[in-house]
Amino acid sequence: MIQDQKAHPYSILKIGSAGTGAKNGCGPFAVYNALYLLSEENTKPNLTHIIRDLEEMGAFILGGRLGTNPQAIIKYLRRMPGYQTDYRYLPKNMDEQIKQSSVSILLFIGSIKKVRVHYVTIRHEQGNYLIYNLAPRAILPYATTSIDAWVNDTSYIPVMLTSLQTSSHGQINF
Repeated sequence: MIQDQKAHPYSILKIGSAGTGAKNGCGPFAVYNALYLLSEENTKPNLTHIIRDLEEMGAFILGGRLGTNPQAIIKYLRRMPGYQTDYRYLPKNMDEQIKQSSVSILLFIGSIKKVRVHYVTIRHEQGNYLIYNLAPRAILPYATTSIDAWVNDTSYIPVMLTSLQTSSHGQINF
């Protein structure tokens, strides 16, 4: 799991022709974290393959300087067998959708100091929503009892919520 995209070795990964993991890696890292949570113990996803595949799809905006195109993430995830992918732009009442999914990826805008666009992976587990790769130097996922309340408290603007749900085929194998 990637909790801190600014930590080595993730920070130095090349994202597109001009991006880095530290500044622009949250999109592929959110995909990796989602697939990691969905995979079986002996078949974890390969981060370099995810980055390569997204780059081949043309997913990185301005060579990665502006991160990852949300539609490319949806397209990539829809290629994964065993899962159904759904998404909503400008989502409201996210708690229930996340709770019903196997794992979700949230793209949001917001920051007190400067505009920030960021992808995180979210999973509902034992009454809490666990948010992965939310902040630098994080060791554990951030836990909250409500994503909707968290968004309101932080003044973040949710742009897109992508949910993956287990289909009848089972888990992803890599």
